[in-house]
Amino acid sequence: MINSKKIVSLFTAAAMTAGVFTLSVNAEEEPKSVSILYAAQKDGEFIDVPHYMTVTDGIAEEYGYDVIAKDIDEPTFLDALVTASKEKYGDKFTKETASQYLAVNDYGFLTTMYQNPASATGYYINSKSSAASNQAVINDGDSAELFFYQDTAGYSDKYTFFDAKEKTVKTGESFDLTLTMSGYDENWQTVESPVDGTSDKNAVTINTVNADGSISEPLEASIDANGKTSLKFDEPGTYIVTAQGFVNETNPIVAPICIVTVYQSPFSISEDGTVEVKLDNVTSADLVIAKYNEEKRFVSAQTSKLDFNDGKAVSDKKAENGDVITVWNTLNNMEPVTAAEVAKY
Repeated sequence: MINSKKIVSLFTAAAMTAGVFTLSVNAEEEPKSVSILYAAQKDGEFIDVPHYMTVTDGIAEEYGYDVIAKDIDEPTFLDALVTASKEKYGDKFTKETASQYLAVNDYGFLTTMYQNPASATGYYINSKSSAASNQAVINDGDSAELFFYQDTAGYSDKYTFFDAKEKTVKTGESFDLTLTMSGYDENWQTVESPVDGTSDKNAVTINTVNADGSISEPLEASIDANGKTSLKFDEPGTYIVTAQGFVNETNPIVAPICIVTVYQSPFSISEDGTVEVKLDNVTSADLVIAKYNEEKRFVSAQTSKLDFNDGKAVSDKKAENGDVITVWNTLNNMEPVTAAEVAKY
């Protein structure tokens, strides 16, 4: 006769074993990964051009580096530096050769980076001075910047930053950036102030970063007393805006960065308010010109049927300053045309 109690006991034990096993497997979580904006500069140029990269917790340990705080389970600045080195040097960067490219001392501060002596370096996360590389945690969406001091005697370099790390604008659209410099007072407290472009003591130009990390010729853009500069780009593309020069007569600046994405607007509007739309692969659509009040509440709208010829159409309705213009595809259940982003006239 089969012993039912024994079967139940065996089933229960097996289930418990399976449960324990399942729990232990679920506890093995994937290492945390974050996407950041990373850049490194040396001698007035970018040795690592500003770009986005994914950093995973633990990659530093994987290549033989020590983390002081063993309980840190998030990516650190050191993880970012290892990731950047792996990107730059590829298969040459291994656990055995890593220290030739990147080395840190027992306190987590750099001694070598990009195969250069790196004891005179600074690191900033989100435009704030960072702790030792193997202790400074980075989060998704952060910016992480490394720079080599140009003044290795007095360490007088001034870190500067724009009020935005990213901008998206239309071709020909003017936009503003404000340049601020960071330093320390007599008590080593951080002090931030706008870069006064009208001061004789400051000689700073606005530039862009070339693909190889070198710096372009100065743009035709001035900086006012409050650090504000106005720019526009007539061609679509991605531009990395930066600055070069000195403040306080002799202090070299750490170059700021702002990645500007410039897209070709499908709208062009003449002085009398006539709207021309350029869209590929569209034969007909509805253009909507909407008005909103100061509280951004909808007030009214007028529509115009568009018939495209060679990718172009002209509205029989006119826009006024402040109107919001959109294009809707009449052939696809009134879904908005993706290429026709909201534009303000």
